[in-house]
Amino acid sequence: MGKRFMSVLFPHLQADIYSRRHPQLRGTLFALAVPDQNRMRICSVSPGAQKEGIRPGMVVADARTLIPALQVFTDDVPDIVQSLQQLAIWALRFTPVAAADAPDGLILDISGCTHLWQGERPYADCIKQRLNQAGFTTCTGIGDTPGAAWAVVRFLPQCDILEPGMHHHILPSLPVAALRLDNQLAERFSKLGMYRIQDILHLPRQSLRRRFGSVPGDRLDRVFGIQAEQITPAVSPPEYTERLPCPEPVRTAVAVTAALETLLTQLCNHLSRAGKGLRHCILQVHRTDSETRKLELRTARATRQVQHLLHLFSLRIDQIDPGLGIELFTLEAALTEPLLPEQEILWAQQEQQHTRQTALLLDKIRAYLPQASVYRQLPKEHHWPDRSVENVPDVMQQPSTQWREDLPRPVHIFNPAREISVMVPIPDYPPVQFNYESRIHRIIKADGPERIEAEWWTGIIPHRDYYCVEDEQGQRYWLYREGHYNDEHTKWFLHGLFA
Repeated sequence: MGKRFMSVLFPHLQADIYSRRHPQLRGTLFALAVPDQNRMRICSVSPGAQKEGIRPGMVVADARTLIPALQVFTDDVPDIVQSLQQLAIWALRFTPVAAADAPDGLILDISGCTHLWQGERPYADCIKQRLNQAGFTTCTGIGDTPGAAWAVVRFLPQCDILEPGMHHHILPSLPVAALRLDNQLAERFSKLGMYRIQDILHLPRQSLRRRFGSVPGDRLDRVFGIQAEQITPAVSPPEYTERLPCPEPVRTAVAVTAALETLLTQLCNHLSRAGKGLRHCILQVHRTDSETRKLELRTARATRQVQHLLHLFSLRIDQIDPGLGIELFTLEAALTEPLLPEQEILWAQQEQQHTRQTALLLDKIRAYLPQASVYRQLPKEHHWPDRSVENVPDVMQQPSTQWREDLPRPVHIFNPAREISVMVPIPDYPPVQFNYESRIHRIIKADGPERIEAEWWTGIIPHRDYYCVEDEQGQRYWLYREGHYNDEHTKWFLHGLFA
């Protein structure tokens, strides 16, 4: 299954948002206007006004000539960019990739999502129904590329879903404006008698670029999937963010500490009301020279203790360069976890005390060494030795499976394994010697082979035959041969060292 995209069109976006703010206007004839060269020009109309012939771009005086009772509002006109961004964030519940497509739509990457709604038609109907219930007039189009979906919803109202591969047959008959060209460029093509996409589809790209610039050729490549089109997805704003503007720019460490304590107190209070604790927070200082400095803090377990967090920040507060002065502080909770209030007991159990002390120690280590990787290793359900261990930052996390003890495993595993040269007397026998770190290791004891294969869903990967060997110095190694024995293509690797 290839990529699939949906374009969502809002033909009355600003008017719909305005009617949501003023419910008494629903079903009435109204328009929104903005000043334009000493005149008021309509920027958005209600669906009823559009049916009466009112269009965006008309002068208000001309519109009132057609409909004398038309209501025109010039205050509180919604911002298009901000509105589309909010709608794109709302659409993230239907797909992991949704982006604003100014000035009147959204673009959604729906690959691998529609089966959860039993098909593309129910998927599109669900989105339109939810938006219509919220007061938005919408149309949708689905195609193999973002450009194809955009063209479908605006130029093919009778066919809102293009089956995979059909854009090659249907799009050429559409007007050249379906390539997302501006009016001026589309008019230039029309003056030359090129009204449809098929009229310019087979023109030499070099000539097309020399006469009209690079835009038409690029749009052709993108709409037909020759060139991939990158979508910048919308990102949900952090759920917990605190801001502290400064009346005057500050530069001293004392002032930074005081501001940080205020932000941490506000943030922890909000987290306490939500029953959550902090695991990862980001402090950003905005300087008067428009530069921004960032300081991140991670904790071993969820917490909302202001003094503990303040102490961890204070260990690294000298890394903040205030420059000519700091005018704004922001503190963002990048990662939170549920944290219920703990019951205070008179005699804490020794195990709980050790757990708290371990978490505090790890927090201090991370504060002193922010670039160091502090983690705990837990077993995973994988046959492949490389994938049978995972690194987790949470010291409290419990393993989902048990460590294997039925088979010998080295205490240290090389990742990736190190290729070595060996001498084998006959096929499928353990090697009698191998070369590692420019030294010949003669093997006096060997055990194996133990065949280990990867899971079937990981792809076609050669199996491995492992041997536990011991050299004349008493050192024990874990070697393996990749795939079947072959004089020309056999590869041997050193994968681990035993204690």
